[in-house]
Amino acid sequence: MIKFFRHIRKSLIEDNKMGKYFKYAIGEILLVVIGILLALQINTWKESRANRQLEIRYLTNMLGELRTDSVGINNKLNQVMRQAQTKNQFLDMVKGKTEVDSLFEYFKIQWAPIFPYKTLNATYSEMTSSGHLAIIRNDPLREQIIKTYNQFDDLKENEAFFIDFYSEQITTMSAYFRDMYNPTYDEIINIGQHGELTNSIRLNGANSRAEFYKKAMLGCEELIKSINDYKQNIE
Repeated sequence: MIKFFRHIRKSLIEDNKMGKYFKYAIGEILLVVIGILLALQINTWKESRANRQLEIRYLTNMLGELRTDSVGINNKLNQVMRQAQTKNQFLDMVKGKTEVDSLFEYFKIQWAPIFPYKTLNATYSEMTSSGHLAIIRNDPLREQIIKTYNQFDDLKENEAFFIDFYSEQITTMSAYFRDMYNPTYDEIINIGQHGELTNSIRLNGANSRAEFYKKAMLGCEELIKSINDYKQNIE
């Protein structure tokens, strides 16, 4: 093809047809420019297509993690809510204000450790560390993703604080029990005679933990819905 164009240019010059030569030269330049523009357009299209596929992959993976998180967060929320809701009932039992038929059950609810739920953030971490968070074209969705994972970070920090607090409570409580995980009736009832023990139960942070889990749960559920709606529009 290049030899063909050269042959045409040479013929025009030799025939002294400069006007036609310049027109031909301009046409040749235009063809080159058009070819470059087409190549750039194709590259842009390929890059855009690759980005869309990557966006869908990220959102699909994130959706799977969020669904797992939704179950895990809800389970922890139920445990913490149970602890918060039975706190005053247990205190009334050890203070002799109500019947103690469920004394052992309520003691276990108050003192069995509720370990923090660790949210899954592999996909979000990959997106942020690689600079691919901007690949999410929908601005409100991208902002919602950031907000939700910030809520997860808040939950993690709050849980770390209460686990330390719980450890201190266990240390204090253990001094009054032969074996905290196999207590006697008298040992549990004896809690009501010690202000520091009843205060530990009253201030065990169950209500605060529940609020953080509620926020995380709500954010998780809303993000799942938003991702589902968005994916349906782009797939």
